[in-house]
Amino acid sequence: MISDERTAIKLLGGALQKAVAEGLAPKTGLAFSGGVDSSLISALARSDITLYSVGFEGSHDLQHAQYAAEVLGLNGNLHAKIITQKEIEEHIPDVIRSVKGTDPMAVEIGLPLFIAAREAHKDGMKAMLSGQGADELFAGYQRYIRISEKGYLADETKKDVKNLVEVGIDRDRAVASANSIELRTPYLDRNVIEIGLQIAPELKIRKKDGSYMRKYILRRVAENIIPHELAWMEKKAIQYGTGVHRELGRLAKSCGFRSTGCYLASLAQEVI
Repeated sequence: MISDERTAIKLLGGALQKAVAEGLAPKTGLAFSGGVDSSLISALARSDITLYSVGFEGSHDLQHAQYAAEVLGLNGNLHAKIITQKEIEEHIPDVIRSVKGTDPMAVEIGLPLFIAAREAHKDGMKAMLSGQGADELFAGYQRYIRISEKGYLADETKKDVKNLVEVGIDRDRAVASANSIELRTPYLDRNVIEIGLQIAPELKIRKKDGSYMRKYILRRVAENIIPHELAWMEKKAIQYGTGVHRELGRLAKSCGFRSTGCYLASLAQEVI
């Protein structure tokens, strides 16, 4: 178990730098939300990488991406796509087909990724880096706080990373592949995972002044590479940050369904 903070920062920083470098190739973009995960990758990548951000007009993710790109000095690299409910409706069948199911969360996560990959493909990109895996590996979700208090954070993150590697990431790669884009995930590099799982739980969630900071050790790595404000900024999950969760719910109700799940299930037979 790696419990020394300096050691963890050095090992994790080195592993991430190598993983990002190995994922780079000509015509590679980056799924960019402006959070610490994607901002760190952008800084470890290169200054000419194209950043793909999607969301409804005025959404949390678009605002964060635009702000982060400005702070990073990458304004000219940002490809921001404002999506509409019509586009969401148009691409739901594509995402259902890609993920082979109608689970609302899978579809809500898949839709913005699908559209980002579609935009990258239009630009002639062949691959796209993404920050998938950082939340599972470094305890980024809100629920990890309660798990940490109960003392089994290490077991839970290990289980979640295993599930992501064996099931979840294939779903995301299928969504990108539907647009002829290869999804590359530096946080799920074998060496990054091995180091991440060895890092002590107290370095992943840090309690200070009565509040909790998730992904603490990743933020400590990031603050040496990107501006401090970006390293410590909180951000919403993709389905909420892009506005897809809200708008998909509205679409379901406008079509006469009481829930998103019922709406998606109604499409299953003709799509799958």
